[in-house]
Amino acid sequence: MLATSENLPKNVKAIVEDCGYTSAVAELSHQMKELYHLPSFPLLQITSGITKLRAGYFFGQADPKEALKTNEIPLLVIHGDKDSFVPTAFAYELYEATKGPKAIYIAKGANHVEAFPVDKKLFATKTLSFVQQYVTK
Repeated sequence: MLATSENLPKNVKAIVEDCGYTSAVAELSHQMKELYHLPSFPLLQITSGITKLRAGYFFGQADPKEALKTNEIPLLVIHGDKDSFVPTAFAYELYEATKGPKAIYIAKGANHVEAFPVDKKLFATKTLSFVQQYVTK
């Protein structure tokens, strides 16, 4: 989703994202709290600085929600309603952030990236019907 703020080729007609995060900072803060019972401050800021030195970017630069604010490419947001790894609430935030045509599919009973295994037929139907609206045969 970060690429949506770039000048994408004309052959990119639609985007399907599954269990995306709103920002690296939000996701890492969530993980620190849920998995390790740690506050994000100061660890997140320290590791973000180390990442800048080693990889050339700060965590705050990885912000799909911000990137989607200029997106006009059709976006299908998929997320499981039982996802505890990436909060389901992030799906609604991403959906609201994008400017272009959009749809959202919240898979009942699905954990992180389990929308397909939980209901293959419904996943395929939702995905194909969305993509077929924007991709010519």
